[in-house]
Parts: sequence; structure tokens; C-alpha cells
Amino acid sequence: MADAASSRKTVILARLLGLAFAMGISGPPARAASDEPVVALPPFLVEEIAKGPPWRYAEAAARVGSIRPRASYELARLRYVEFRAQPADEGRLGVRQAAEILKPLFAARASEPPLPEVYELIAEVWANAGATPTRGHLAVLDEGVRLFPRRTALALRAAEVNGQHGFRAEAAALLVVAARTASDAESRARIAALEQQLAPHGRSSSPRD
Repeated sequence: MADAASSRKTVILARLLGLAFAMGISGPPARAASDEPVVALPPFLVEEIAKGPPWRYAEAAARVGSIRPRASYELARLRYVEFRAQPADEGRLGVRQAAEILKPLFAARASEPPLPEVYELIAEVWANAGATPTRGHLAVLDEGVRLFPRRTALALRAAEVNGQHGFRAEAAALLVVAARTASDAESRARIAALEQQLAPHGRSSSPRD
């Protein structure tokens, strides 16, 4: 049991260090046992290690000065992992769960620099949410694809989520973007599968819009 607790703290500390680097936290460098330099952490961040679920440290990091997009994304990612393990809506994310993930993602979206992972996680939320999004909810994915047109995974997932919720023409347009850069067999197979699903229909948008 002690070994498991020690391992858990080590993992969380590693995440803290990585997050600190991503946030640009500076200060006199500490030294690890291996004599490798590591970033100096604010004491309150270190205190978060022993205070419960891993996402607590991301919440603390998001309180450091101006909220950095990487910190907000990490908070959302940890919440997503936790909520997917305990879904509230018959195996899918509940409304409150989805909102608690999306809030830090939209905070990250409003910050610089933009991160493709933010848009990819927004797509995953809507792919696994119990609530049905409108086309307006999914428009943020178009923004992500415009910002990162060579990010095949983002364009493809955005196409799949649009298709899943009945927005066939939008899904087809996003597939065109994904097809331009898809280089691996798995991505090409997913594109072909979705193209086949969309082929018999040609509606531009769902009545839910």
C-alpha cells in the first residue's frame, strides 16, 4: 500500500514539473537526486500533491497569475479522465460533467497560444456527452481546423462528431480537410468509413440548429 501511495505521488509530482515547464514558471533551479536540474515550484503547488485527486494540482496551477492555456487544458483533461470513468448519464457524460470539462477548455481557447489539443478534447466531450449539441456548439471545431489545417486527427474527429450528430454536409467538408494530410492506414480507413456513411445523404444541417 505504501509503495502504491509513493508511486502515485511520484506520478503527480512528475505532472507538476511538466506543467510548471509548460507554464514557464521560473526561479532558482532545484536539483533532483540524479543531479538533473528541475524547475522550482511555488510551495502551494507542491502542497497540492498530497491533497486528493490529481486534478487538484491543475486547479492550483490555473490560479498562478494569468491563466495559461496549458494549465487550463490539463485541468480539463484530468476531469475528462475522471468523469469518463464515472459517467453520470447512462454511460455518457452528464450535463454538469460536460460543462465542468468545457469551462477550462474555453478558457484555454481564449488565451494565447492556441493549442490543438484543446479543440480535440472539445470534440471528445461532444462525442461522449449525453446531451445533444447544436451546430452552434460544434462550430468551435471548425475554428480549430482552420487554425490547425494539417492536424489530421483534429479534422477527422471533428468530421466524425458532426456526422454522429446529423450534420452531414459539415462532416463531409471536414473530411476533405482530413483527407489532404492523412498518411496512415488507420486514418484513411476511418475517412473511407465515414465517407460511406455520408454518401446516401446530402442535407447541409440538422433541424436542431
